[in-house]
Amino acid sequence: MAFTAFKTLSQNVDDLVRSLSSKKITSIKSKNDLDSLRAIILNWRAISRSINPDKAIKQTLDDKINELADEASATNPMRRAVIQTLNEFNTILKRDIVLSLSVCDQTILHPQIEAAMKKFESSLKGPLEIDYFKQAEKCLENGLHMPFIVCSWSVVMYRLYKLIEDRGFSQFISAFTSMYPRTKVVLNALSDFYDISDSNTIKVAASKSIRPYIIDKQQKDILERNLRIRNMSAHVSQNFKPEESTVLVYIDEVVGSFLSKT
Repeated sequence: MAFTAFKTLSQNVDDLVRSLSSKKITSIKSKNDLDSLRAIILNWRAISRSINPDKAIKQTLDDKINELADEASATNPMRRAVIQTLNEFNTILKRDIVLSLSVCDQTILHPQIEAAMKKFESSLKGPLEIDYFKQAEKCLENGLHMPFIVCSWSVVMYRLYKLIEDRGFSQFISAFTSMYPRTKVVLNALSDFYDISDSNTIKVAASKSIRPYIIDKQQKDILERNLRIRNMSAHVSQNFKPEESTVLVYIDEVVGSFLSKT
């Protein structure tokens, strides 16, 4: 079954990323890691013939695989470059192929949502995040996907506010003033963030003038992408109705790349 094959490939990518991320090395020298990387490349090329995805999607995935092939052929593949390419490949694979296939099989999709929500819950910190999550969970239980996204986004932004507060407001204020000199910002408490747009908060939190970063570029890109989904869910639109597959990608990204790592 195509779904199982692609899902297994995605899991293999996740496993290799975890393996490489756990090693404090610059280049990949382990034969096992190199064999795993080459197996992913060959696996994609073999099973991608079993479906006919959108040509642009397939071309993007093929391009990422070609990047991995080039990196794997290097004498000492650079670990960080390989991890980044693997993550970029897997994000597209999950969003545009695995989940689009799973939506055709509800017996597979519903357990995925349940598993994703358990992962979401396990990443929570503190009573306020738990409260936001419980409210969002009730929305999802009743099939209310748009309210779920809006409510659960509160968890995401509250976590980001706490990261900024833990670092100290002064660095954030300095970076904000540099990026938006015409906008006055006052930060004495978390409640003051409500006067700052989520978009600006995310951009400033990833500013290179803050050392070390509050969030990195990959997290910034993921938060900005999912902020767009949140905004589309929160505003009147006749054309946007998030399906379960959209919810799954949203949870996977904001939990897997942000909440579970902060």
